[in-house]
Amino acid sequence: MKHLFSILFGVMSLGLFAQQTINATEAHFEIEGSTSREELAALNNELYANGFKFVYQPNMAPDRTLHGLTFTISANEGQLIGEGSHSKLNYKGAKIIVDINKTTNHVEISYAGQR
Repeated sequence: MKHLFSILFGVMSLGLFAQQTINATEAHFEIEGSTSREELAALNNELYANGFKFVYQPNMAPDRTLHGLTFTISANEGQLIGEGSHSKLNYKGAKIIVDINKTTNHVEISYAGQR
């Protein structure tokens, strides 16, 4: 049963993971209205495993779609490296795009769609 859950979770997460690169020196990921709670949790775990702390507050609609997100990103040492929010992720084309380079301490958070 545990393996079945892992497989199902992996298949569900393919949409988010197809748009992300996360390792010890850099991270690139996108979050949009179709991103599920489970995908956010998996993203959080992946970031943490690679030296980032992702603290987020989702605004989920009753149909379990993501309408908004407020977040901070820190290095595991506690240094805040970025923060942002998007309140209209349920709109067509809306998303949050995050690029982090730990080597150069460069963080870029950009948004698509109406905010």
